[in-house]
Amino acid sequence: MPSLIFEEPQTGQETEVALGTQQSVTIGRSPGCDLRISQASVGRKHAEIVCEEGEYVVRDLDSSNGT
Repeated sequence: MPSLIFEEPQTGQETEVALGTQQSVTIGRSPGCDLRISQASVGRKHAEIVCEEGEYVVRDLDSSNGT
């Protein structure tokens, strides 16, 4: 199953989120996001990853700094 792995730059801690188990995966600072990134340049709801016709697409969620 495909997954997204994020490594926190300051600590080196890795977070893995399975992509195939949900309709979409949200990325941002908000506690409700599937992948939380606590950097100031990341929006509360920054981006999402969606599976469309078997391909994964990253969409910006109107973040100030873009995706």
